[in-house]
Amino acid sequence: MGILAGGGLVPESVPALQAVGVREFHASCRSDVAGDVEPKLTELGFALGNPRATDVARVRAYISAIA
Repeated sequence: MGILAGGGLVPESVPALQAVGVREFHASCRSDVAGDVEPKLTELGFALGNPRATDVARVRAYISAIA
């Protein structure tokens, strides 16, 4: 059995979590991006209004923190 850290996780917290035995991490690594959301997607609950996309810099920060 293991503990998967997630929910607001930031790369800076990874070393402290590793120090207490956490070995699995989950992060969306998304950031807001410019652009409009299709109104129908918001209406149907598929979008929240702020478009978000995977942020490569955040992914790299997590990789660096975990390594």
